[in-house]
Amino acid sequence: MSSATFIEIILAIILPPLGVFLKFGCEVEFWICVLLTLFGWLPGILLIRLILTLPVSTTTTERAFSAMKICKNRLRNKMADEFLADSLVVYIEKEIAEIFSSEYIVDVFKNLKGRKADL
Repeated sequence: MSSATFIEIILAIILPPLGVFLKFGCEVEFWICVLLTLFGWLPGILLIRLILTLPVSTTTTERAFSAMKICKNRLRNKMADEFLADSLVVYIEKEIAEIFSSEYIVDVFKNLKGRKADL
């Protein structure tokens, strides 16, 4: 096996249209190879993107269910859905929630509308 044949084999593996171009030139075989490469490459890129994002979305879902298990226990089983959802958002995103102080939240709540009693 000569070095030229070895280089053609490597090029055919890495970039198939280039290997076909070196063998047949710019004829029908080359264009068929370009089309087949594109039809295989585009779905492959989409599949790789799906594979890379799937663990992140699975982890987020597992984290949400773990938080739900902690928040909605036997004692809080009668909790309303809206209150549970709000509590879970605060629990799941606790890094963001730590930025806000209790005083700030009370001040914002006080300014929403007039109350009959002072908070």
